[in-house]
Order: sequence, then C-alpha cells, then structure tokens
Amino acid sequence: MREDFMNLGIQSVLVNPVSGRQKNNSCVQMEKTQTSQGKEVDFKGSQALKALALSNISFKSITTSIPSELLIEPSQENGEQKGINNLLALKSGLYTIPDIKLDININKTNTNTIAQIKKAGKPFLEVKQDNRLNKPFELEVTEGKDGLITKLNTSEFKAVLPNTLELIEAPGLSIKRYDNPSSSISFTGNNSSPKLFPVLAFMPDASLKALDKSLKEIEKYTSDTSLNKTKDDVLTPQIAASWNIIPTVGGFGTRAASITPPGSNKPAIPTPAGLPLLAFSLIPVVQAGLRLPNNLNDVNSVCEKDSAVGTAGGVIEGIRNKVISTDKNALIVPGDSIHDIKLAPAIKKFEDSKNAGIMVIGNKVPEDQIKDFGIIGTDKDSAITSFIEKPKNPELAKEGKIEGSSEYLANVAIYALKPKLIDALVSLEPIVKVSNIELEPKLRDGESQGSKGKEYDFGKHVLPTLQVLCNSDILDKNGAIDSDKFKNVIKSQDDNHPLKKLIIRTLHDKQIITPDELSSEQKFNQDKAGNLIKGSFDYEKIYKNYLTKLGLSKNDNEKTDFSDERVNKGIKEAIEPLNQVIDTIKGEDGQRLKMIAYVGDGDWADVGTIPAAIQTMKDMAGTKKFNNLPSDLVKKTKENVELNEKGATIYLPSPDPNKDSKKSFKEFIGNDVKVKGDLVVIGK
Repeated sequence: MREDFMNLGIQSVLVNPVSGRQKNNSCVQMEKTQTSQGKEVDFKGSQALKALALSNISFKSITTSIPSELLIEPSQENGEQKGINNLLALKSGLYTIPDIKLDININKTNTNTIAQIKKAGKPFLEVKQDNRLNKPFELEVTEGKDGLITKLNTSEFKAVLPNTLELIEAPGLSIKRYDNPSSSISFTGNNSSPKLFPVLAFMPDASLKALDKSLKEIEKYTSDTSLNKTKDDVLTPQIAASWNIIPTVGGFGTRAASITPPGSNKPAIPTPAGLPLLAFSLIPVVQAGLRLPNNLNDVNSVCEKDSAVGTAGGVIEGIRNKVISTDKNALIVPGDSIHDIKLAPAIKKFEDSKNAGIMVIGNKVPEDQIKDFGIIGTDKDSAITSFIEKPKNPELAKEGKIEGSSEYLANVAIYALKPKLIDALVSLEPIVKVSNIELEPKLRDGESQGSKGKEYDFGKHVLPTLQVLCNSDILDKNGAIDSDKFKNVIKSQDDNHPLKKLIIRTLHDKQIITPDELSSEQKFNQDKAGNLIKGSFDYEKIYKNYLTKLGLSKNDNEKTDFSDERVNKGIKEAIEPLNQVIDTIKGEDGQRLKMIAYVGDGDWADVGTIPAAIQTMKDMAGTKKFNNLPSDLVKKTKENVELNEKGATIYLPSPDPNKDSKKSFKEFIGNDVKVKGDLVVIGK
C-alpha cells in the first residue's frame, strides 16, 4: 500500500468486514476513484484493488454507548477484560466505552469501512478494509489485566495484536497499531524412579490436561543426546531415585488472558514448539536424569481447594493428606516459566553439602533487571544472608551480586529440600500464617480481616523465615533461641518480614499491647461496639506505628515507648513455637541444617504477560538464549516464529490437531503481506 492512505489525516482507524453477527460474503465492485484531495489509493496485489479514502474524518457530536450484546464484560477467567467483541456490528457513528476511555468512530461507505479508535483521546489503532475483501473476520478490542489488546478472529484462528505490532499490510486490508497508551500427584511406579507430586491450583482439570500432554511429549528428553551432555549434566540412577518432584502448577493467566486457551489457565498457554507452557518447567527435570511417568495413570494430584493459600500452602496440604511423600529429598519447580537451567550439577552439590537442608537454585540477571526479581544475598560459603524483594537500585541489592561478576543472583522459584526441611514446612505453617493475618479480628463489614492470612507463599513467607532460623546467629549455648539475639536480628530485617509480623501479632493477641496505647491518629477507628468504621482502616500504617513504638523498625532508632519487660515478654511468647522448628531442622550432629544458594547455568523467563511471552519466544527463535533446550524444540520454535525488522509473527497451535494456525492465517492474509512488529496468531 502506498503512503497516500496512511497520510490522509486519519487519526486512528479500525474496521471489520462483518456486518452484524452474520458473516457477509458479498462483494462490492471497486473502481479507480479520486479522493477530495486528488490522491489515489492503491492497494497491493494482483487484483489491483482501488478504494476511496476520506481525507478528513471527524467524530460526530453525539456519542452512543456500545449495545450490551456487543460488550465484553469483566470476569476472573477472561482477565477482567472489558471491551467490544465485534466492531462491524456497529453502524456509522461515534461510540464510547467510558470504563476504559475508548472512543470508536465507525464510517461506512459503499466501497470501504473505516473506523477510528482512540484510547484516552490518543490514537490507538488504524485499520481499513475494502468491502470487496471476501474474508469474513471480526475485530475485538479489550482492556484487562493483559493490557489493551486487539484480536482478529476467524473460524480457524485468533490473531492477537499486542502493542509491539506496528503494521500489517495485505491486498485490501491494512492495520496500523500505535503505541499502547495505557498498561497498564503421586506416581506409583518403580521405586528406583523419582515420584511426581504436582500441586494444582485454580482450574486443576486444565492443569491436569496440560500435564498429561507434557508428560507424553517430554519422556524422550531423558536420553536426549543432541546437546552433547557430559556426565556432570545427568544424575546417576542411584541419586535420581532419592528424589521426589513437586511442580507447583497454577496461575490464573489473567495478565496473558488473550493467549490463554478458553476455560484454561497459565500452565496451559500454548507455545510455538507445540507444547504447553508447563512442559518447559519439566524438560530440565528429565534432562537431568530424573525420569518422570509418561501418563496420568494411577496419579494422585494435590488440588488446592482455595487458590489463595499460595504455593507453599498447596505443598503442605499434600503432605498433611499423605499425598506427597516425605521420605525423600524434594525438588520443587514452578509450572509457569520457561528455563533451561542445568539441574543435575545443583542437585549433586546439594547432596554433597551434608550441612545443607535447603537450596535455592537461582539464576544470573544483569543489573538493569534486578528491580523485577527477588535477589538472593549470600556469603562466601553460599549461605543465604538475605532476600531483597525487587530492589530499586544496585546499592540495595549489593549482597546479591555474584562474586567476580557484574550480575546478580535472582530467585526463580526452584528449591531443593531434604526431608527434615520438608517437615519444617509443616511446622512453620501455623506460625507464619498467623503472622500474616491482620491485627484486628473484627471487620469493616462484619467479615474477617484474616482472609489475607490464608496465603502461605515460599518467596514471601517460607524462605525469609527459614533464612533466619537456619542461618542467623540467634541461638544460646543450649541450642535454643536467645531472645536478645533474636530481637537484634529481627530488627535488622525488612519491616515486612514475616517474623516481625509474628511478634506484633503475638503482642496484640496476648494483650501485651493494645491499640488504645497508640495515639488517636495511629490506632483503629471503631464504633461503640468495637467494629471498624468503614473506610477508616489503614493496617499498614498501624503496623508500622507498632514497630516504631516497640523499637523494631529497621529504619528507626527511636527508643521504644513500651517497657523492655513487656516487649521481651512478647518476644519470648513469639519464639516459643519457633524453638520447635529449630529442633526439626537440626541434623544428626545437633547443628542446624543451613539454607544455601546455587548459581544456575542457563536462562529463565516468566511468561506471565503477553510482552514477556513474545520476547521469550523471539529469544528462543533467534538462538540468543535457552541454548540448553533440546534442539528439536528450538527448531520447531523457529519454524513458527517469523522474525521481521520490528518484531515477529508468532504462531501458536490449535487445540484441534487437525487445524493449522499458520496455514489458516497464510490462506486468509495471502502471500503478499508485510508485517512490522509483533503479531500472535492462535489456532482455534
């Protein structure tokens, strides 16, 4: 297409050749015409289609709401998306969706259909289709947790147009995208093989389907020879037999809802290699020599009844119900990321470290990415000294800088545990969950504030707590927690540390301190019956005031307003159950098992958002990263990721094996097509 059309003063255009909900296969004869400015519009292609482009399109003075039958309403499953499902069902005129500040100007003529799409007054999308194009499709525009997204739907595929798409140009059709103005189980088998215990949260049936497909496809990579693996890259059968594998499988996928299959979840997101996302978490496991079952026969899964319990909460549920065995070491892996970290060397080091009870297998990240990760601080012996949650600058992350490197060690949710530490997870749960419940049990509207206390997460709660209990200088000569040492260590921790919350909660529950001792600006606002006044509750503010009054705030050196006797009494009450955990994590020599870190060899990516998923797939296709993945997966990825000067067209497989998203799209758009930027095509 010549630049004439793109320069006619059209601010933002979106068009759909389908009139109403019915598919319209009729064609309108097109002839060479002139615009009011004497400019000729010329479409590429053998048919040499010509069309009239209006030089000036202005919004009508009266705006109309989108008819309810065309609106897409927010829901948990669709990622809270709001928008319109079929633009061309609208007549000429101006329409608005106030909730997402979207204005749509539809202008239909005998020869073409043009629409302007603006988001918050700024151009968003520009599309024109001449009415002779005999290819029915619908354009959908939504905004939700995965951002402002446009989708082109046909009966054979769905194409997602992310904000990195710049241009699609084909005979009779052009789409130009402007910058996005907003963003926003157990397996019963041979005892010599590892056992698999998946923990399934949110839509477990969908997770099981993704797991079943993954297991059938990845078995061959146990003996993969394409990567010239050395003996250090593969575990011996004897070592492999001493491990259980626990994938934590869940995730709503709301930030990637547009590429998540309907009725499914994040682990089931398709990839260009033809495998669900979950498979990429398990491939490094089998590459390490940890052979997994190839089907779901005789499999008992751990299905979380409450998806809010967190990753660790699901593991505990499985242990308590005796679904997850605790007689072997456990390797916990996330089910929603792509990585190629070599696990065998890490596992061997862990087994050789007799005084280690838990290992966090991390990954190297450059300085400009530390703000996106939890960073692991270590000493010269690899013992973990701190967890720094998404540090804003390198100074805050200095403990996590890898010795002799410019990179930092990031937590990517891969954990190795020995049986004693698995038992400690169970012992810790009631303690950490209590510390995570807000102080005031009475609720704004008669509901329990304790709902937030359901969550029991590895990164937020388990690891920071175990780091103190395993590695910090908190014990007296008899091997019990010394209250003075404990207080000093806890004061140095981040103010949101779970053990600080435990102390405050204990002091409050035992009525050693009460809200009445805070000033009127600091305490809870309650009515005469003791109920919180709606809209006046600021838990974070009150919690921080407690820390200051107790002298426990990391950044505040003021003397405590409460007597040392009262504070020490509260701390002793808080550490009493922690001493039981200390006894659990002691080895045969009576010393505590340590928490250590390992610097992983490989690449890792969280594909929880559409931009992250697109970038990861481009990295795999361009061979910049993930070089430890099996060569046939890389080859298949390259076949379905077509790189262009500004991005890539990515083809994701259809749930129907008889459909081919790439073939369907090519037949629809034609061979004479130019794409600049990113485009995702998903088979239906």
